[in-house]
Amino acid sequence: KHPNFQNAYLTKANALAHESLIATQKGDTKTAATDKALAKAVYTKAIAINPTSAAGKLATQGLQSLK
Repeated sequence: KHPNFQNAYLTKANALAHESLIATQKGDTKTAATDKALAKAVYTKAIAINPTSAAGKLATQGLQSLK
């Protein structure tokens, strides 16, 4: 829960969400679902560190975009 990790979690979640989108476009629904679930978990970790920071707000937006 160290604040310096929040941006790292946000970056990781964004990468996983992007990988999920690519897998969906390729028709790989299993990988897409796995990457999406991981992205949701990592966005949630980023939000838990500080939901009111800039990174926390971006993580919230990212999480909402995956629903």
